[in-house]
Amino acid sequence: MRRLSLILALVIALAGLGSVGLPARPAAAQDGLVWQAQFFNNDVLSGAPIFLTQYDSLRINWGEGSPAPVVNADYFSGRFTTNTFFEAGTYRFYILADDGVRMFVDLPTPFVPVIDTFGQPRPGETLTVDVELAGGYHHLQVELKELTHEAYIFVSWTRIAGPPQPTQPPAPPQTPAGQWRAEYYNNSNLIGHPVIVQFEASPNHNWGTNAPLPTISADFFSVRWSSVQNLNGGPYRLRVRADDGVRVYVDGSLRIDEWHGQMDAVYTDTFTLNAGPHTIVIEYYDATSFAYLEYSLEPVGAVQPPQLSGPTATVLAYRLNVRSRPSVTGSEIVAVINRGEIYPIIARSESGTWWQIQLDGTQGWVNGRYIAIDNEQPVPVEGAPTAPQQPGFTLTTRANLNIRSAPNLSATVVGLIPYSDTAEVIGRTADSAWWQVRYEGVAGWVSDFYVELGPNVTPDRIPVTG
Repeated sequence: MRRLSLILALVIALAGLGSVGLPARPAAAQDGLVWQAQFFNNDVLSGAPIFLTQYDSLRINWGEGSPAPVVNADYFSGRFTTNTFFEAGTYRFYILADDGVRMFVDLPTPFVPVIDTFGQPRPGETLTVDVELAGGYHHLQVELKELTHEAYIFVSWTRIAGPPQPTQPPAPPQTPAGQWRAEYYNNSNLIGHPVIVQFEASPNHNWGTNAPLPTISADFFSVRWSSVQNLNGGPYRLRVRADDGVRVYVDGSLRIDEWHGQMDAVYTDTFTLNAGPHTIVIEYYDATSFAYLEYSLEPVGAVQPPQLSGPTATVLAYRLNVRSRPSVTGSEIVAVINRGEIYPIIARSESGTWWQIQLDGTQGWVNGRYIAIDNEQPVPVEGAPTAPQQPGFTLTTRANLNIRSAPNLSATVVGLIPYSDTAEVIGRTADSAWWQVRYEGVAGWVSDFYVELGPNVTPDRIPVTG
């Protein structure tokens, strides 16, 4: 521990926290941030996170322990993300970690970290990298692999080149009452300066396959909307429907974080607000094909567990898709619900693997493996899956298998199919080495090496799509 304290003191000194010869760190760049943290009970960030929390800085030493009782003391991993303002200039980032670590700035495509010892940890070594940043808000993502013994992560930065720096980031222009400030970027990660800034009545748009504006590309663009809304106090339900990625912040708290390719997905969150002004920021990106965003924030009745004598479903998954019918194939996602929420059960499928639940103003189906059933009682059998109009080609995974955006191992990971789960096959490469699949609303590619094909799948019956 003494050696770690000496190393940390050196990192703090180098990062401009009292050293001579380097400029002081930006006043708003490191203190008072909100880092969203996800922890996994494995060392490869696989599957659903076991624990979620927030930190106001990445200067954490768990010693021989772990972030929470539910997280392993050894062989765990963590992902930390934040968005913060940087003046234009070159910044030197410092990381000290035990064990492996990697850092991304603005998540470029393909995902190439600016620092990466994830595969070959160098515990106790101060890692540095210089990154040139345009003025504005930038996304930072740090991923940690803990193996054995001590666990710690320290991240800091200082600007080493650039014009004189103000003590505070400039205040954004005032947005007219009832309007949204919209910033459009000709890239999919809100990088650099916006091409167009304008005020809009709503963030709701459906551009189809067209460009949102004449000077913006039809594909691979991003938008940030921000507004201050005066709201009454009470519980609210946030709902967004998007193709592709979306994030929503309410008063700086990340309420929805779905920054990935996704076709026609719905995400929800329910929370309570005090009466008064609230800052809402929506970030969106489009990959290819269709582009649209639907947003609503509506007051709801008091949020209470259902006081029902009938059966209820408690959500076990971190995020759970609610579908229009009891099947992954041929159904639409009508909502996304969260771990710990409770909903009345109104029916089940004939096989008992799907359960129909009652949401606010709608109904939908969830897979029984991701819920706990309380007050179990007989319920009507409804909505057994009907045969699809097209042949139902499927495959089954032989491992926890990444879904990738293209048929190669360097392509972006857009989803995960758990071991022994089934996905719909919708296409293939010419050599049948990769299969295009649709799973839980995510479309992408999986390697033939890790799957078993359904009995009706032969290459000549599957179209070549990649």
